[in-house]
Amino acid sequence: MGDYRTVAAVSRAIAHVLENALDRRGMRGEYKVSIASPHQTSADRNHTKSINLFLYHVRPTPSLRNNDIPVFEGGRMVNVPTIGLDLYYLLSFYGNKPNDLESERLLGLAVTALNAHPLLTQVDFHASAEPDRAELGQLDTVAVTPMTLTIEEMQRLWAMFPSVPYTLSMSYCASAALLVGDEVPAPPLPVSSTNRNISPQLPPAISGLARADGADLPVTFGSRLAISGQRLAAKRVAIDVGGVRIPVPASAVTDTAIEVDLDDARLRAGSEPVSVLHLETKPSETADAGVLTRSAPAQLQLAPLLRLATVTSIEPQPSAAGQQPSRYRGKIDLVVEPTPVSGQQAGIVLNRPGHDAYAFSAQLERGKLVAAFHDLAAGRYLIRVEIAGASSLLEPQGGQPYTAPSIQITPRRPRHG
Repeated sequence: MGDYRTVAAVSRAIAHVLENALDRRGMRGEYKVSIASPHQTSADRNHTKSINLFLYHVRPTPSLRNNDIPVFEGGRMVNVPTIGLDLYYLLSFYGNKPNDLESERLLGLAVTALNAHPLLTQVDFHASAEPDRAELGQLDTVAVTPMTLTIEEMQRLWAMFPSVPYTLSMSYCASAALLVGDEVPAPPLPVSSTNRNISPQLPPAISGLARADGADLPVTFGSRLAISGQRLAAKRVAIDVGGVRIPVPASAVTDTAIEVDLDDARLRAGSEPVSVLHLETKPSETADAGVLTRSAPAQLQLAPLLRLATVTSIEPQPSAAGQQPSRYRGKIDLVVEPTPVSGQQAGIVLNRPGHDAYAFSAQLERGKLVAAFHDLAAGRYLIRVEIAGASSLLEPQGGQPYTAPSIQITPRRPRHG
């Protein structure tokens, strides 16, 4: 890496490669290599056969754009700010007379010389350095490659010199010239305190999810979840259920098992991923601790809990003339935990012993889940609520006939005045 003189050093090194090519062919006295603008070359050429080198464009090297950030280690700068530049050169070739083909010969000489010497090394920079200039230091290798310009691009390039007639030209790119500034930024403030956290080499792993009471039933909202696995214990543990973080007390954690209550109102019914989190240890237990490591997720089917179902309206459906109505329609209000969120499908399933099951959709109305039913005969029905494919449970369990929860479809008796 060099200082502000690096760009000029690259230009001189390319010119030096071309001059060496002339020397090897005994052409140095008759031909010359210049570094100048085409304006100046055109004014000073005086019919001299020459190769002119002109830096017409500079841009930051895309792959080195992040190297300009100073890096410190132990209060000492270990990476000084550096910028990489891509240098674009126009090589123009001049002969004595319009039809003497000297321009073509010079182009062939330059192309073969740069093709055989595509890398500018420390040797080239030192050999081309001006003797009265201070030492440049250790410069990085720079690659010189030909550019493919269309006729339109070459025309736009020469349009920058409206008073200079066009001559045979080629474009080359030298990349990357690395420059380091003279300024040394001040080091940051020292670290006032440290907090070391050591995490296990392997993350926790979940092998099973089940109800903590041992029942062979779906996990429902409000029940206690038992997680089995390996490497589950840590100083601070939480579980993540579908993006909801639930802290776990130390008394409920062992290396192979965790138990936690699923009563957080933010939980969602349905299939949700569950992960075990090992958290950073912080002085404040209420602080939002960062995650040191987490297990791969396991899928949990969380069933909703139906707290209450109430028939709020009922009316007979139209029947044939002269017949008593036998079918009814109405609405049922549902108290469910957790409450379904926007985008989750919800519904109810009604069962009547000895009859078919009836399914109806449910909607959130003013924060309450409401299901509309129709074509139901009078009688008692077992009721389940379904949210995102997960269904609430019926009671009692253990092989006995189900009796609850249920609703009664009873026609209202007309009032007589």
